[in-house]
Amino acid sequence: MKRCSIIIHSENGNNYIIGNYFKEELEKHKFDVRYYRVEDKDLHILANNNEMVNQYYEDILSLPSASPSIIEKSDLIILGSPVRFSNVTAEMKDFMDLSLPYVENKKFANKFFACFVSGCSEDNSLKALNSMIFWASELSMKHISFSGNIKEGLIHLSGNEGKIRPSELLGHQIEEYASILQKELYK
Repeated sequence: MKRCSIIIHSENGNNYIIGNYFKEELEKHKFDVRYYRVEDKDLHILANNNEMVNQYYEDILSLPSASPSIIEKSDLIILGSPVRFSNVTAEMKDFMDLSLPYVENKKFANKFFACFVSGCSEDNSLKALNSMIFWASELSMKHISFSGNIKEGLIHLSGNEGKIRPSELLGHQIEEYASILQKELYK
């Protein structure tokens, strides 16, 4: 059984929901799925000031924290992040930066990679996806693109302040992406 690690940064719960969709679908496709979060030392402040964030606060915190060593044990890594200024969040970037020592030793070479984001515009979201893809390529991972409209990965358009929750349509896209991931990894 192939191991998949889903590593998210979620503030208002949207990426947590998307990560859960991925977890459920990949388990149906014979993956051993592990689900993690990146550290966010300010999430409690957001939860105190925003009811939408508070809805998933405890669920997000119940996920174990991610570390680069998790990637070593995985066949497939999926990153999910909110979009900030056409990039991933600072918290996701901090996690990605922890892998710098692995660039030289190639320990992540030939691992498979996929990604998703939650943002308010497609253009900015594409830039954030490309940032994650560039990170994966620097680590010699193999990016598995999505066959939908956005080849880089999945985009959830969450509107201003992330108030639009993931839809059934996104769930169907995740089903399709899970099938693609299974075909690639179980060749």
